[in-house]
Amino acid sequence: MTIGRSGVRTTDFAEEEVAKVRQQFATKIDELSDEHDDAEAQVNAATSDESYKAAVATLANYRHTRDQIQKLGTPILGGLLVLVLLLCLTRMSVRGIGQARVAALTALTCGLLLAVGIATQTSHWSSVNEALQ
Repeated sequence: MTIGRSGVRTTDFAEEEVAKVRQQFATKIDELSDEHDDAEAQVNAATSDESYKAAVATLANYRHTRDQIQKLGTPILGGLLVLVLLLCLTRMSVRGIGQARVAALTALTCGLLLAVGIATQTSHWSSVNEALQ
C-alpha cells in the first residue's frame, strides 16, 4: 500500500536538453533557410534588372579602357621620363653640378618616378601571371 507516493520516476535530463537543442537547431535552420531564399530571390531580381546589366557592361568597358591606357601609357610615360632624365644629366654635365641644381632635382625626380613605375608594373604583371596560372 502506498501512502500518497507514486512509483519511482526517473528522468534523463540530458535527453531533455538534447531534444531542446535539436528543436532550437531546427528552428534556426528554418530561419536561415528562409533568409537564404529571400537573399537568393533578391540577387536573381537584381541580376535580371536591365539597369544592372547596363552598369556591368559600362564597368567592363571602363576596365578595358583603363587596361589599354595602362598598357600603352606606362611605356610612353617611362620613355618620356628617361628622355627628361637624359636631358637633365646632359645639362648637368655641360654646366656642372653646382650650377644645375634644378636639373639635378629634376633628374632625381624622374629617376625615382621611373623606379616606382617599373616596380608597380612588375608587381602588376606578376599578379596577372599568377591569376592566369
